[in-house]
Amino acid sequence: MPLTEKVTFQSTLEPYNKVQVPKLIRWQFKNGERPGFKGRCKCFRPWDRLAVFYAKMKKDGRIRVPRLALLILQGEKPTLVGYLLEITLKPA
Repeated sequence: MPLTEKVTFQSTLEPYNKVQVPKLIRWQFKNGERPGFKGRCKCFRPWDRLAVFYAKMKKDGRIRVPRLALLILQGEKPTLVGYLLEITLKPA
C-alpha cells in the first residue's frame, strides 16, 4: 500500500545527514517498492526555518536530507547533528 497522504513525524538528525523514519510509517510501504517523496524539514529553533527536498527511502528505513536543505536550516551553527527535526513526507 503506497503512501497517498502526507505524514509528519519528529526525528533527530544522524551523522551523514540521515533521518530515521519510524517503523509505523515504514509499514505503509510493505510492497517492496521504494517510492520517491517530497519532504519538508523544519528545525526546532528560534527562527523556525523550512527546507523542501526530494528523497527516496533506503532499505534500512532512513532518508538522506540533501546538504543544501541543511545549509538553509542551520544558519550560523556548524552542524545540526543531534538536533530535533520535524519531517513531513508526501508522495512526489
